[in-house]
Amino acid sequence: MTTKKQIALALSGGGVRAMVFHIGVFKYLAERQALERISHISSVSGGSLLLGLILQDAKMKWPSSDNFLAQSFPAIRQREYAEQNSSTL
Repeated sequence: MTTKKQIALALSGGGVRAMVFHIGVFKYLAERQALERISHISSVSGGSLLLGLILQDAKMKWPSSDNFLAQSFPAIRQREYAEQNSSTL
């Protein structure tokens, strides 16, 4: 019997740029059904903000890969797009 290795993530800071980078990492992992393997996360600044958005969208539970792709990722991307457009006024 083979067990899949667990994943530990370290998410850096850097504000919005870090959030955009990290959401791409989460999307990559979710497309490979790997979010379920994340066992530890350490984060600062932009990484922490993204984690807060993911957990808020998933009602404070860690989302499955399918749930992230269907619900959390589109919702967060929509928020980012709305914030970018409102800040250019």
